[in-house]
Amino acid sequence: MGSNDRNALIALVAGVILVAAVALGSGFAIIHYGGGWGGSFPPPVRPIHIPAAACPYLRTVSVTVNRAGEGWEQAIFDTPKQWKQFAHRLAPKLAAFELALRVAIPHSPGPVVRDLRSTLHQVRVGRVHLAESSDFFDYEGISHDAVTNGLDSISHASQLVGHACGRLLIAY
Repeated sequence: MGSNDRNALIALVAGVILVAAVALGSGFAIIHYGGGWGGSFPPPVRPIHIPAAACPYLRTVSVTVNRAGEGWEQAIFDTPKQWKQFAHRLAPKLAAFELALRVAIPHSPGPVVRDLRSTLHQVRVGRVHLAESSDFFDYEGISHDAVTNGLDSISHASQLVGHACGRLLIAY
């Protein structure tokens, strides 16, 4: 087998692996967010009344969650070395997000509080396991899907708040 044949075979195998990974990831997203292979996405949640006094706290949650959400698209594919660098940059962002959640909870309406508390729990779980994880999949495993579960909770809170405070809590 010549050098060109070997390179072509490597490129073909890499392409098949990439297509399989994308298909698998898409399948997980459909199942997770769409309720199953034949399901549809859950209906949007209608915003509730948000007191103006809650908005400064919820805007801080918005800023910190969006900062903590930066870079995840790439981090999923990071090597262990890249993941460690990402985790090091993420740690203070999660600390700021946790603080913003803790401060916002007493100032938010009940339905939003439930989601913020759930998100806070996931952030705390995730922070504990961040430094010990070797990559995204290891992190999701040892944290019992803290990122995914936290994203679900904060997404629901974001829908409840709507644009009452000038913007959604998370930038989709």
